[in-house]
Amino acid sequence: MSVVEGSRLPQVALAFMNEDHARAESLLQRLEAMIANAATDRESREEIGRLLAALYEHCQQHFTHEEREMERVNFPALACHQGEHARVIAQMDQACRQWRAAGDVGHLYEYLSILPDWLRNHVATMDHVTAEFVSRHDEVS
Repeated sequence: MSVVEGSRLPQVALAFMNEDHARAESLLQRLEAMIANAATDRESREEIGRLLAALYEHCQQHFTHEEREMERVNFPALACHQGEHARVIAQMDQACRQWRAAGDVGHLYEYLSILPDWLRNHVATMDHVTAEFVSRHDEVS
């Protein structure tokens, strides 16, 4: 797994989105470090669980904030963007449930290995367009 490096993560036109993306990246980096150490002791497993829960909660809050902004400015692609958020949250929820039930580091590693690429692509495409639209709407208002 290779977490997105901050200098490579695209920036968008809204500061709150950039800050939230950096927080998600930080949580992913911490999870990667825990898993890379083949954490099998109880304390490490509990920390992985806490970090996963924090990532899940952070993503839910971030997506809700983004969606409120899209609704506020009548963003035309709201349903598409919202659907992608719902898909990612459902997958993350499933990964969290599986971790709590089985504590399988390999399975969690497999799931987390797709998130950095997804994050980079999502920021560069959907979030970029969304942030541009919201920021231009705010300039006109």
